[in-house]
Amino acid sequence: MGHRQAQLQTLFVLGLLLAWIGACGGGDASPDASSDPDNGNGSGNGNDNGNGSGGGGECLDVGFECEGADECCSGICTDSVDETVTVCGSAGATQCTEEGDECAAAVDCCSLACDPDDLLCQDEGGCTAEDEACDDDVECCSNNCEGGTCARGTGGCQPGGEPCAGDYNCCSGTCDGDTGVCDEVDDPDQLSCRARGDSCDSDDQCCSVQCQDDNTCASMPHCRPSGEPCGLSSQCCSLNCNDDGYCQSPNWCNPVFEPCETDEECCSEKCAEDSEGFKRCLPAGGCRPSGPTITPQSELNRFGEICTHDAQCCSGKCGTDENGVSRCEKLGDPRDDEGDPVVCLPLGEICDNDGECCSDDCAQDRDDDALGHPYPDRCLSGDHDGECVPTEGECGDPGDCCSETCVLWPDGVHRCDFPPDSGECVEEGEASCTEDADCCEDNLRCVPEGGQYVCRPEVIIE
Repeated sequence: MGHRQAQLQTLFVLGLLLAWIGACGGGDASPDASSDPDNGNGSGNGNDNGNGSGGGGECLDVGFECEGADECCSGICTDSVDETVTVCGSAGATQCTEEGDECAAAVDCCSLACDPDDLLCQDEGGCTAEDEACDDDVECCSNNCEGGTCARGTGGCQPGGEPCAGDYNCCSGTCDGDTGVCDEVDDPDQLSCRARGDSCDSDDQCCSVQCQDDNTCASMPHCRPSGEPCGLSSQCCSLNCNDDGYCQSPNWCNPVFEPCETDEECCSEKCAEDSEGFKRCLPAGGCRPSGPTITPQSELNRFGEICTHDAQCCSGKCGTDENGVSRCEKLGDPRDDEGDPVVCLPLGEICDNDGECCSDDCAQDRDDDALGHPYPDRCLSGDHDGECVPTEGECGDPGDCCSETCVLWPDGVHRCDFPPDSGECVEEGEASCTEDADCCEDNLRCVPEGGQYVCRPEVIIE
């Protein structure tokens, strides 16, 4: 990537924030968050790319309490949903910018055209495809001009020699079960995927895993998949914008909203087409799990969904993975292997059998979701003699509840139904949903904004 991009990154981010604030009337409604970023959740890993997650980093991620905008990676410090504290708000990660707005990559512009002279979005033009001639990074869909030709970016997968939990982590498509690292690739093209607007012949070439009829890679709504150019980590589904300026593929299981092929890839164990037609990991509802018990390599899966504070997680622990991203961390190994102490799984965790759960109840009581997709087996309460859990009862999965709603209450516990005085559903712009079913209107989707899930209107892809 050209050095000029790094020098002008700050200018672009400021422009993006101003555009988003103007569009939303002064900032979006941000979620209730942990009132203390240093509350022992082990999530202090801020950096200049904006994947700080509170607690001693250089900046705070979306949802953490703040006193001023300069503390936040997004540059926005705004009122929480209940207006009791001020928290870091979202920079509008998935919003493309219109003509005349600042840009640092072609994918930042709705037109896919970023003028290399003034770094402003143009009204038309598009970006330059891979292997075509270029003079500047921003001309390329990949944001990478090498030797006068548009080249691939990085971050879409783990290269040879890097740690892996399953084949899906690796560019080569193979995670060595003996060494726990990715095999080397045979074809350099395997080392990355193609960004939005780039040319393609098949779905698997695209970071969004969708090649359109016009042979260009589609834009995945709500967050950018691994391999896409980025300026802030909050733009990435993985919440990790690497040092080269690309969304980095996560280790362990894939958090919700990342593209996927099979359920076992997902921390939610739910890989299916969303309402916009993209196959990605979808939320399971209730508390956020730490992923399946084991990886495809039969190792303990330590980290799962992205989080901003402990209470969001079924395990009650929002830890930090090796990439510095805050994710729900498993408390221990529930398998009785080689005489090691067994640490049972709390309510809501993904499970394989009753013996793994503290409640001795691993099941799924819900019907398929509105799109016909099944939910994974999870640790249920198991103490209500076949009856559903009433309002205010503790839960981990909506299937436990008579209302089939399990959300985080102000006391930091997931309980059945919505808290008193909070309404009977989650309104547009509110950051307290756990799945689409929590949102008030049928056209609202529970989508990512930083480490929070917010009810937003469905994106129509034409």
